[in-house]
Amino acid sequence: MTLARRGITVVAARGHYPNGKRHGYFTFTDPSGNEYYNHSSRSSLTLHLVYDPQRPGNNAVRQTFAWMTVKHVLGLALALGIAWLSVLGIAAPFH
Repeated sequence: MTLARRGITVVAARGHYPNGKRHGYFTFTDPSGNEYYNHSSRSSLTLHLVYDPQRPGNNAVRQTFAWMTVKHVLGLALALGIAWLSVLGIAAPFH
């Protein structure tokens, strides 16, 4: 919730090792010049992150409203489906 209220969006870049292999994390720099990391499994070279200016280590990948809506609706549908199957499993022996 803090990120939604006072978060700052930055572009984080994936680093590379000296041999050219990509790191498993993205790095970004705050206005004070400190470097912070975000571990992500995404394959892109850059990533939009939202971080808390008071605690820059607290960061998250920025997601669009449409993607968040789809993700939460599908999660709710899955949870309700599992709950319904549980109810059917409990009620089936008594039918």
